[in-house]
Amino acid sequence: MKIIPKVDQGEKINYKGDLTIESDVGEDAEIVVEDGTIKINGNVHSNAKITLKISEEKRASMNVATNQAFSMAGLGNFISIGSCSKVTIGKRIICDGSMSSRGNSAVYLPSRGREIVTLTINDKKYQGKKIETVGDNVFVDGVPAVAPAHGPLVIESGPMPKISIVGAVMNRVFINSDGDVEVQGNIGQDCLMQCLNGEFTAKHIGSNTVIKTRNAINVGEVGNFCQFSSTHYGLNADSLGDNVKVDVRDAIVINGDVGNYTQLQSQQYGLQARNLGQSVNVTVRDAIKVRNIGANSIINSAQYGLHAQDIQENVYVTVRDAVSVNSVGNDSHITSAQYGIEVSERVGNDVELTGRDQLTVGSVGDNSKLTSNTSTIKVIDQCGKHVVIKGRDSVKVKDVGDNSSITSTNDEVNARNLGQNVSISARDDVVVNGICPDNARLTSAHGKVRKTSQAALKGNSIFSGKPESTKAKQETHWSDLRYN
Repeated sequence: MKIIPKVDQGEKINYKGDLTIESDVGEDAEIVVEDGTIKINGNVHSNAKITLKISEEKRASMNVATNQAFSMAGLGNFISIGSCSKVTIGKRIICDGSMSSRGNSAVYLPSRGREIVTLTINDKKYQGKKIETVGDNVFVDGVPAVAPAHGPLVIESGPMPKISIVGAVMNRVFINSDGDVEVQGNIGQDCLMQCLNGEFTAKHIGSNTVIKTRNAINVGEVGNFCQFSSTHYGLNADSLGDNVKVDVRDAIVINGDVGNYTQLQSQQYGLQARNLGQSVNVTVRDAIKVRNIGANSIINSAQYGLHAQDIQENVYVTVRDAVSVNSVGNDSHITSAQYGIEVSERVGNDVELTGRDQLTVGSVGDNSKLTSNTSTIKVIDQCGKHVVIKGRDSVKVKDVGDNSSITSTNDEVNARNLGQNVSISARDDVVVNGICPDNARLTSAHGKVRKTSQAALKGNSIFSGKPESTKAKQETHWSDLRYN
């Protein structure tokens, strides 16, 4: 190990082995360390460059395997490690196929194009279509084999060299590491951080900084125009600024808010955040759980659903599973390909809701459209004007605005009060419990049309905004009980 007090401005250091710097790294300094850990007890100043390299010889001596093929102790045989990144393999093992490990067990399979894998442990050969080792036991094609003569097979985690910075990193700093990067302070602006075989940890991240890793990214608050990518793991941050781009494999967890114009993508997992700003684009595979979604945002989940509070105007949501929200703003479009949609409060004007299963909403604004391809639709409160509702099974609504259309292709429709020029069609019964103007068009293919009370409307609409009388309120309460 080498210990130096500091690195001066513009100084260049090349070293093989562990390096500790007791204080700061000056501006424009360059540090290259091979096969060792870099520890900086101070700050890294602007325009500095820090590189950590780990040779294949060092990896072999540490018994650390990456996800690439590597030579075992100079024997000329190669082991291909699947998705494992930190595996210790005893040098007694030679394999001509592929290996994956978990805990104290490993599975060996033939290489592509071959039917048999050969595994050599302490000069003893095993051959089969699948070889498994558990502790000091060997199984060939599921049958126990003779254990190795010289003790158990060693497969365990090994430490990875890393860059450790106690202080802060200033602007325009470049870090390239074959191991982990840990920064206890903040990261400045316009930095580039790469740890393509490790993970990255820091506090706050300045604007225009780019972080690329293989493993997890754990940071605090993130400034504007930053970029994050992880080929095998996810992102955990306190908050994201505007115009941030995230492209990771695992989950995206934001403990606070996500800024405007941000793009979030996870190939295999989902998103959890507090509030999403305006014009946010989310593309994930798993579930999305947030509070509020800003206007003009696009939300996609290939395999799961959305749980949120309020959705603002002009938001497009396309998911596979269920959608559960409090409200939906004007001009929004929500689609659930395989499940239903629940909006506990209001659906705004010019909204389209399309689900395969049940749709349940509080109220619906003007010019909106609700569609359930295989199930029921229930509107707990009012429907605005020019609303189109189409369900396969029963449709239940309360007050329906002028020029609206309600259809049940395979069941009944049950409504309370109808506005002018309302059209209702069903396969089974059509039931209107309250006001039903003469110009209403009620059609039942195989059932009956039932109107329990009928009265001519006074004024332009049943939504006149006039306060109800006590008697009307009592009637409404009675209808509510009967409706539910």
